[in-house]
Amino acid sequence: MQLRSQPIGLRVAEWLWTEHPDLAAVQADAIAVEQGEAIRAMAPQVRARVPARVFEASVAMSAAMALHSDRRLEQKLLSIPYMSGGHLERGKALLAIADLTPSDPNHDKQLAIWGGLMRPGRTLSAQSDSIRKMPRPGWRSAWPKVEVG
Repeated sequence: MQLRSQPIGLRVAEWLWTEHPDLAAVQADAIAVEQGEAIRAMAPQVRARVPARVFEASVAMSAAMALHSDRRLEQKLLSIPYMSGGHLERGKALLAIADLTPSDPNHDKQLAIWGGLMRPGRTLSAQSDSIRKMPRPGWRSAWPKVEVG
């Protein structure tokens, strides 16, 4: 569920921020609540009960959301908890994919590549050649297969 909902959630958050600036304070409050829940999900007792692959993927996606929120709120506070364990780099890579994917709804399915990037043993960073070479928003050509590492 998180693999499909979070990338689209980024789109919705961006749209709200741009189209309804009058809701910025409400959105900032909602972000604080969401990020508090995401940080609690990183607790050792959660990590001990959740398969490593699921935990790492979930934390990387939460890091992407935190980075996006920090950018929107013009701060760097929400992403701090993700610096340990390489979560911030994976979050940056996922956010780069979201940023490079054209924003019209016809491209929403392309954001599902997040799931394929969460496989164990994969190196994922925003500096990966395959992410830097992705088409810029507005391109309507066939979307390339993304390989990370």
